[in-house]
Amino acid sequence: MIRSATDTAPLPRPAGLLDEELMPLNEVAGMFPRRRGRKIHKVTLWRYATKGAKAADGGRARLETIKFGATRYTSREAIGRFVAALTGPTAAEAVAPVASALRSDSRRRRDLAAATAVLAAGGFFDD
Repeated sequence: MIRSATDTAPLPRPAGLLDEELMPLNEVAGMFPRRRGRKIHKVTLWRYATKGAKAADGGRARLETIKFGATRYTSREAIGRFVAALTGPTAAEAVAPVASALRSDSRRRRDLAAATAVLAAGGFFDD
C-alpha cells in the first residue's frame, strides 16, 4: 500500500510495542539463556518473529517485532510476553481454586470472628 503525503489516516501499529524501549533483534540474542554454551542465533530470533514457536496452549506464539528500514526491532516486554506464552501457567497458577473458596460458611464465620477478635484486641475497633 502506497500512502500519499496528504493521507491523514493513522497507520496501524503493534499494540504497545512502539511505547516500549526498542532494541535491534540481532542484539537481543544475549538476553536468552544459552543452549549448549552458545547464544541463540539471530536467525532463530527471526524465525520466532516470523513463524513463531509452539505455545503452551498448543497454538503458535510469535515474538512481536517492528521493522524500520532494514532493521527489525523488539523490546524486553515483548520478549517477556513471548516467553510467557511459551511457558504457560506456572505451577502456582495451575493449582486448584484458592483455599478461601473451599471454606464452608460455618468455617468462614469462625475465621471472621477470630480475625475480628484479634483486631479488637489490637485496638482497631471501638466497642
